[in-house]
Amino acid sequence: RLFPSDLAGLGLDGPGRESSTAELPDSSPGSEGSAIESLAYITSAYYEGSNLREAFLSLFPESRPGRPHGTDVAKKGPEEAPSGDAARDRQGWRIFLEALMRICDALGAIHSRGLIHYDIKPENVILIPQYPLDSGPSSRDRAAGSEPTCPSGFDVKILDFGLSDEDTTPLGTRVRGTIPYIAPELMDTSSADSRCDLFSLGVTIAYAVTGRFPFPGNRPERWIDAARKGRTVELIRLRPDMPRGLALLVEELLKPSPDLRPATVFEALARLEEIGGFRIPSGKRIQRRRF
Repeated sequence: RLFPSDLAGLGLDGPGRESSTAELPDSSPGSEGSAIESLAYITSAYYEGSNLREAFLSLFPESRPGRPHGTDVAKKGPEEAPSGDAARDRQGWRIFLEALMRICDALGAIHSRGLIHYDIKPENVILIPQYPLDSGPSSRDRAAGSEPTCPSGFDVKILDFGLSDEDTTPLGTRVRGTIPYIAPELMDTSSADSRCDLFSLGVTIAYAVTGRFPFPGNRPERWIDAARKGRTVELIRLRPDMPRGLALLVEELLKPSPDLRPATVFEALARLEEIGGFRIPSGKRIQRRRF
């Protein structure tokens, strides 16, 4: 983005530039500003990827609505859920669990710095597909609309820190977040902690796996009421092939009281590692730091 030339001397190379370019591991580096030859500008990183729901569908293409050999499990019962190839499905769930681990790892880096994101949702979690050598979709394939090779993994970026704030900042009267991803305590109390991001993560995972929100009803006010009362849709009935441990973890993430959720995102990460039977390399389990 370009700015008028009279802004070029406002010190974009000073402290404001440093704070805008701070990058958390596996999160968006935000914006970078500078001034060259009296031309002021700001640049932002661009990532070509997909949200968590789209990434899930790339692993389980038979779940796409309207597929002739698949069923939209978000609208059908368990008896109609797609079976697919067992070995491929196991690999798909392993890759999906790894992506969730990386999301938790990135969110842990944010929380370790005393920040709360406040707006975790599919659109703010970008997954960049990784392919085996010589098997990724080419630009010609994408232009022709052919189906790409199933990714072998994902790089994760958490975006949009517009609502984020230090965890010591009072909420005041401002409700932060997006319905229905917003945690109940953000609407009912004047303070919250990082566990509100875990509730949002639970809704995000549920939507990614089933294509619907995990609350009964079809109106925002009903979703809010259900979230407050702890009434959620049983994921294992909508997606009977999902790992049972993952379904139970999501149920805990969606608890209306933060005291009933995992204490930290690293606890959720440890649960995912237990469910998957493997760990990811992590350098983000660091001591708490502040900018």
